Amino acid sequence: MQYVKLISAEDKLVIALYGEIDSAVSDDFYAQVSAIYNHDKKDIVFDCSALTFIENIQAFKAGRAHLLAQKCAAAHKKALPDMRA
Repeated sequence: MQYVKLISAEDKLVIALYGEIDSAVSDDFYAQVSAIYNHDKKDIVFDCSALTFIENIQAFKAGRAHLLAQKCAAAHKKALPDMRA
C-alpha cells in the first residue's frame, strides 16, 4: 500500500502522507520515503493533510521513519529537534 507521494521537489522534498501510519507499516513507510530521498537528497517536509492516523510519537520514533529523519538531518548537517514532551 502507498502511504507517501512526492508532491514537490523544487527547493525541498514535499511528501504527502496518506491513511494510517503506525508501527505495523513502518517498514513500508520507510522504504517509500527512502526511495524518494535517495533519488534526490534534499530537506523533507511532510504534508499531513490526508493523514488519518499516526501512532504516538514515542512509538513512531522507535520505527524506521525516525532513522530516515536522522540520516536526512546528518546529510544536511542539521540536528533533529527533541520531540520528547
